[in-house]
Amino acid sequence: EESPGRQPQNLVLQQAVFSDREKYFDAEQVHLLEGLRKMKEAASNVALGTQLFYEADADGSGKLDKGELQEVLAKIGFEIDDEQLHDIFTVFDVDGAGAIDKTEFLSLLKSQRHEATLRINDMVNYPVMTLDKKKYVPPRKGILRLTVIDGFVRKKAFYTLSSLDTKYAYRMAKGIGDVTMMTDATKNSKTRYNEAYNIYKTMYKEIGDKAAVLIKVVPGMMNPADARQLISKVTNDDRIELARIKMAFGVSYRPMLGSFNGYYMLDLSKELHRLCLSRLLEQSQTMNHKRKSTSIIGFGKVGDTSQHGNWTSFRNEILNGEFVEITPAKFTPIHHSGILEFDFSGGNRPTGGELVLSDKRLSKVLDNINLIKHNSHGKSSSNMAGSHDWMMKKLAEWGKKARVKSQDGRTSMPIYSASATRALEVGLMADEFYDNLLTRSEAHRKGLRGEEVKYDFMSDEPVEEMSIISSPDISSKHKRQSQDSVKMKTSAAAVAVLVSPSSNNSSHSNSFSTDGDGSGVSYSAGDEMGEEEEQSSLASSQDTQEVETSDAKLLLRQRKIAELKMRYFKLLHFKKGIPVEAKAARFCELIDETLCQLWILSRHLAVIVLLFKELFGNAQRTEFFGSYAVDVIVSLFSRVIDLHNFECVLETIDSRETAVLYGRLGMLNVFNPMKPETSLELSLDRRDERVVAKMIVYLSADEPGINLTYKRFQWKRELDPTPGWDVTESWMTDEGLATHGKFCFTYYSGEGRNKFGCIPNMELRRALLQLVLIDENEVVEEDESMPDEYINTGITHYEQNRDMWLTLLLGNGRSYS
Repeated sequence: EESPGRQPQNLVLQQAVFSDREKYFDAEQVHLLEGLRKMKEAASNVALGTQLFYEADADGSGKLDKGELQEVLAKIGFEIDDEQLHDIFTVFDVDGAGAIDKTEFLSLLKSQRHEATLRINDMVNYPVMTLDKKKYVPPRKGILRLTVIDGFVRKKAFYTLSSLDTKYAYRMAKGIGDVTMMTDATKNSKTRYNEAYNIYKTMYKEIGDKAAVLIKVVPGMMNPADARQLISKVTNDDRIELARIKMAFGVSYRPMLGSFNGYYMLDLSKELHRLCLSRLLEQSQTMNHKRKSTSIIGFGKVGDTSQHGNWTSFRNEILNGEFVEITPAKFTPIHHSGILEFDFSGGNRPTGGELVLSDKRLSKVLDNINLIKHNSHGKSSSNMAGSHDWMMKKLAEWGKKARVKSQDGRTSMPIYSASATRALEVGLMADEFYDNLLTRSEAHRKGLRGEEVKYDFMSDEPVEEMSIISSPDISSKHKRQSQDSVKMKTSAAAVAVLVSPSSNNSSHSNSFSTDGDGSGVSYSAGDEMGEEEEQSSLASSQDTQEVETSDAKLLLRQRKIAELKMRYFKLLHFKKGIPVEAKAARFCELIDETLCQLWILSRHLAVIVLLFKELFGNAQRTEFFGSYAVDVIVSLFSRVIDLHNFECVLETIDSRETAVLYGRLGMLNVFNPMKPETSLELSLDRRDERVVAKMIVYLSADEPGINLTYKRFQWKRELDPTPGWDVTESWMTDEGLATHGKFCFTYYSGEGRNKFGCIPNMELRRALLQLVLIDENEVVEEDESMPDEYINTGITHYEQNRDMWLTLLLGNGRSYS
């Protein structure tokens, strides 16, 4: 409105990106931009980098140490100091061996090229609002009425802080007299690692509390990998510092660092819990927005893998004991009270060119965290289940099965297929999972009691009495006990920190206090610091003095890996006092922390599950909601690059674990229509299972031969199956398909040799990938890369079979969104 009472003018503003900032740069910004462009050009020369890699690898080991790598990078055009070199090894030397191989080196070049490109775009481009394709500049007078709604989708273009911006923010905050206001001045922007580290150093110099500063800085970081690198750098990977920071962040720790999948129980009265929900909403909306944009018949019409048909990654949501759906519309603004619990299944998916762990590297990583068994002499025996050789044989066996093709070479054969008996067991236990959801939080709290350990620091032994803890997401306050023992009232996350102290006796105890959820934490050190803590702090101080050179930093990192390995070895092999549940819970977290930023294969996850079960069996926290092995699968699910081979993971778990996995991840996130040769029981009143049933019905009608070798239908669990039942033509439409009931089947495709006239229709199967999480472009061999140009077989198939898609798969043209 130009003035009150005047006819208002409606504005249709749209976001756009302008690129004219460079002409206003000062000398410092121009110099920085030139450096980034040189970096991008140098990193783009992959051929030269590969040639120099082989020239520098004088001993033919296939790896470069720090000196060799620095020499190669200098020849390409990278001039890096020892600190930058150490940061590179922290990220790319995943097993701490002090060397990187060719694959990791090429991944390093790609990441540097990608990072330089992004930083150039951040400097040159900036988002603006436009009116009629022109930059909108509000008039100097009048009334502007706006409604701002957070859609929680990460924008492709947003303002990213530069080093100069951080200087301006510091001057502003310093002028106010509160340096912590730096993050308030920059809260509408995103920071990358370098800028975040500069902000951290500035604020830490004034505050002196690492956890307090990181809680301010990390939420504004653009990339979870950068956040991890920042925390690693400022703590120097010191286990006690990391534990303090983890406790300070509480339940928001994992999402902040890019590990999203899992079960959450949030107290919405806590600020960090609301921040956690906000971050998960952002992840959910961003990933589902990408899926909507690839829909074959218009934005958001095909590809919804959600539980409720609402394009979200939240499942099994309960607020204050009642079922709800978590969507931006219903949780904007985010509630400030209530207990909200849910499963989240919506991590990032590969985009092409990702560095996947090799079998050899995986073996080293798993050995570092004690998942590989050794005999009494510390050696891994080839005859021992869980040993290194045993693991490598399993990986080779699954790898060989994954390469088996049909007779005509067009179809990949399934690695594992479930029987009808197993399918019925899984269906029964899936009902138990859903029927008991309202008791989940209480069962969860009750199960956590087995993860609590009372530890005697004087005798260096755990005592048999267990104490009770509350949810790890809503921790209790930690109260000081006697000088002789400490009752650890914390989640499994802290067990490894305090359960394996140094052998030196201590007459003091560590005292933690939180506000009840970890959202505010203080640590009482000073005169009350225990001897172990004093030694750790002294060691950290010495470490800081020692690590002036790159080699010293490498030795320090290797020493810490060895120390961590020994601590977990002690935790794993305590003879008494620590229950298997406590150990299993801690190793779940350790596996998640170790692998959550690495890309692995399905067979890697399968062997991790087998190794885990060799150590902890089927240990579980609750009866109906899965074992600790299921927790491992859920947390690493989004790191599996070849979900089209995920059936090998299902081979490693029992019927109840399979049922819980389907319930927590979602059937449409697991099912692979490229390999439908298995047995399943589907509940037709569950939206995602109903979509799978439609795909099976379509396949059975389209593909020739006797492909439904077992089929049964029962209206209710307590009723007998319908005698002589068969899939009829009425099931070929959404309206004709039963709205409820249990549909169990075994699908058969002729075993790759067209037996019984069965011939797979690979074009149809590829088209059906539109309805599940697996992307057609991800379906490649292990040694192949994703295609450069996006492939979408579904578009062609839809155009040729529009009626079947609209009447059956999409339900008379209706969208589930």
